[in-house]
Amino acid sequence: MSRFKRLLMSMLLVTLCAFMFAPTTLAQQSQPAQASQQRRASSVNMNAQIYLIIGRNQQVSDERLPQPLESVMRELRSSLPYKNYGVAAVLVTRFQDEGRVSLRWNGGALFAPNANDQTFARTPSFNEFKIDDIRIIEDTQGRPVIRLTNLSFATHFPIQVGTTLSANGTGAAPEIHYENTGIWTTISLHEGEPAVVGSVNVGPAGDALILVVSVKRAAEF
Repeated sequence: MSRFKRLLMSMLLVTLCAFMFAPTTLAQQSQPAQASQQRRASSVNMNAQIYLIIGRNQQVSDERLPQPLESVMRELRSSLPYKNYGVAAVLVTRFQDEGRVSLRWNGGALFAPNANDQTFARTPSFNEFKIDDIRIIEDTQGRPVIRLTNLSFATHFPIQVGTTLSANGTGAAPEIHYENTGIWTTISLHEGEPAVVGSVNVGPAGDALILVVSVKRAAEF
C-alpha cells in the first residue's frame, strides 16, 4: 500500500509540473509567430504613381491619357473645365508602410512663369515631391485606407530681381531669386484608386498643374 501511494504521488507530481510549464512553452512558441506577423505587417511594400496633369485654356489636339486616370478625368472635366488636359510627367516610386518618400528633379520650361523668360532659360526650375509618413489605417467603416501625412509637391522657379556688377565693373550678371509654388496637405486614399490631391495655377495663360496620386500594395515576392 505504501508503494502504491508513492507511485500515485509521483504521477501527480509529474502531471502538476506538466501543467505548470505548458503555458510557458506555448507562450514561447507563440511569441516568434506573433513577431513574424508583426514584421510582415510593418514591412508591406507599396507602389505609388504620381501624375502631373496640365489643364490648358488653349484649344490643342487631345492627348491620350493613361487608362487608370479615366475616373479622375471625368471628375476634373466637371469641376475644372479646361479646354484640354495633358500629362506633364508620371513618377513611380516604391516604399514601405510607415516609410517616407522624397523625390527631386528638373522642372523644364513647362513650369516657367513666362515661356519667353530668358532668365528661366538660363536658370531652370526644379520640383520636389515628399511624403513624411505613409501608413495603412482603417476608416470609420473599418475599411483599409492609406494615409499620406504631410504630402507636398513644390515647384521652385527663378525670377530675376536685379543685376549685380562684376568684380571689375565691366559687366553685370542677373540676380536670381527662387519662388516656390505648390501643394501641401495630409490625405487618406483608398488603395488603388487615383485621387486628385490639388491644383495650382501656372503660366500667364491661366493654365493649371493638377496633382493626382494612386497608391497600392505591391505584389509579395
